[in-house]
Amino acid sequence: MSIAFFHPSFAQDKITRNNIYFEAGGAAFFYSINYERLFLRNPRHNLAVRLGATVLPLSRKTERLIHGLPIGISYLAKAKKKYFEAGVSVAGLRDRYYPDSNLGVSDELSEELILIPSVRFGFRSQPAEKNLFWNILFQTSIISANEFHRYSYKDSERYVTPFISVGVGYAFH
Repeated sequence: MSIAFFHPSFAQDKITRNNIYFEAGGAAFFYSINYERLFLRNPRHNLAVRLGATVLPLSRKTERLIHGLPIGISYLAKAKKKYFEAGVSVAGLRDRYYPDSNLGVSDELSEELILIPSVRFGFRSQPAEKNLFWNILFQTSIISANEFHRYSYKDSERYVTPFISVGVGYAFH
């Protein structure tokens, strides 16, 4: 590790440490509201940890509701005025519904656990003062679903899905 990485001259550069933002796509696949905290004191290189939440009612007829928690960690490296971001995340989503059949809606509740581990990279604006935050990331995810109470990653159906996510929110100290 280089001494320059933690050089005292970097202390004059400031960076906000907290973000609250809406992310379309992203770790939770549909959308999420996230809180993120940057942990290193070096504004040129940083480590961000985030936690989010999502709730998505899909059908009134079948009472389908998806809710879950995405979590993630990202490395940030200053690239001119913006930051390069690379990270990993995982979202756990619970999909609850009454299946729809040719005879109507079933009385038996179905519950599935959907796990979405992802690798993400792209760019972000991380301001020095309270201001607008944004990021745009390319993400590759493995979407895995199976019965909630007997979930097994080994026995689940899996799909690899690449897509782009966009986050917009507020950065503060």
